[in-house]
Amino acid sequence: MTRHALIVDDSKTACRTLALLLDKHGIGSTSVYSAEAALEELRHRKPDVIFMDQSMPGMDGLETVKIIKGNPDTATIPVMMYTAKEGDVYLGQARALGALDVLPKGQLKEKLDQVLEKLRFNAGEQAVDGPDTSLTAHNQLSPAAPAPPPRQSPPPDRDRDADLRRQLQSLSNELSRQLYMVLTEDQITQKEYARWLLDGVDRRIGERIGALEETLQAREAARAAEVRQMGRRRHRTVFAACIIIAGLCAAVLWQVSAIGRDGSALRASVADMTGQLSALSDAVTRTADAGTRGADPPSGDFRLGIVSESGRHVGVLVGMDNTGRYFTAVSRQDYVFHVNPTGRIGVPLHRTYFAAPNCNGPPMTHGQPGVIYRDLSGRLWYTPKDAAVENIRPASVMHEGERCDAVDSGEIALRPVRPNDPTVTGVSLDVGPVSLVQR
Repeated sequence: MTRHALIVDDSKTACRTLALLLDKHGIGSTSVYSAEAALEELRHRKPDVIFMDQSMPGMDGLETVKIIKGNPDTATIPVMMYTAKEGDVYLGQARALGALDVLPKGQLKEKLDQVLEKLRFNAGEQAVDGPDTSLTAHNQLSPAAPAPPPRQSPPPDRDRDADLRRQLQSLSNELSRQLYMVLTEDQITQKEYARWLLDGVDRRIGERIGALEETLQAREAARAAEVRQMGRRRHRTVFAACIIIAGLCAAVLWQVSAIGRDGSALRASVADMTGQLSALSDAVTRTADAGTRGADPPSGDFRLGIVSESGRHVGVLVGMDNTGRYFTAVSRQDYVFHVNPTGRIGVPLHRTYFAAPNCNGPPMTHGQPGVIYRDLSGRLWYTPKDAAVENIRPASVMHEGERCDAVDSGEIALRPVRPNDPTVTGVSLDVGPVSLVQR
């Protein structure tokens, strides 16, 4: 019977090249293109030798060799690693798992003869299945030819030496395999312990960051309330000043009225000035009310507000950050937002949390109620004014609206955050850069 080899390689070209060279040595072959297919083939047919590639999709070569040598039905089949990997380290790993040797792909033609000699595969050697029936009728009727001389069996000492060498090689391979398994298990234990330590550190850092974010959000909310209160005080001061000026002008007008006909031009000028001051006083009063109630800005000769490039009213200014980095404004629906130096509106939204994995479900944040946010992509969000705090244990977090990570922490106080709704916030979805207008 012709000897048969099983070639395992995800490269059809490599399988075809080795099959042609084996065929020249009188060795048949079957090619499969994955480790899983090789294990399935071994269930139905046992080859005389296996040529195993190392790098394959799914299970690699060394893992497959470990499974083959661990199965009593296939443990005795010699395995040659047929791969481009070389070096003493890889050779030691392969032999430790039960492989006989490594056949480098780059030296296939030069090394194949040595490999076949080590396997004791002689080119063209075939097993005899039965008597030769190719004789013709003439030959069968001819007198019997003299019997060939009996083949001399090898000396017993040579057989014993060969058996001893095979047993020593088998013991060496088994010892190397057991040592490799012990070292591998120890490495896995150390890696699992290191991963456990890293997970604990990451969890504590996440909890600390969450607490710091809550503190920063609380400080930001207190600062926004302080800025809003300062804006109201400024409006009241301006209103009081306008009232005083209007009173002084009225007194001047009363004094001028006694001048007579020659002072008619002066009286008309003073009257016009008094009307302008009255209008200014009304405008300041309405602006102050708008800052506290979120109403429309005043219409008249004096106007303080925030408008878009298209001239659409967005809100009214109520204050400015102490560092001068942004303005604080209120929309017509009484929602607070920031205006940065480039005219973009919305408080930066750095993180959104989700109770479900993979950032699925309704988003939540640390923010205060009644605030308009903007994520990194420019999309607007808001926290409803009546949104209550919920203590949840988040399973995932979205960073800057782009990267979703898993979270393993305790409960966090959060509020729901929703995509911007112009009918609720009073701010349009397509609002671009805005500017401050004062008339």
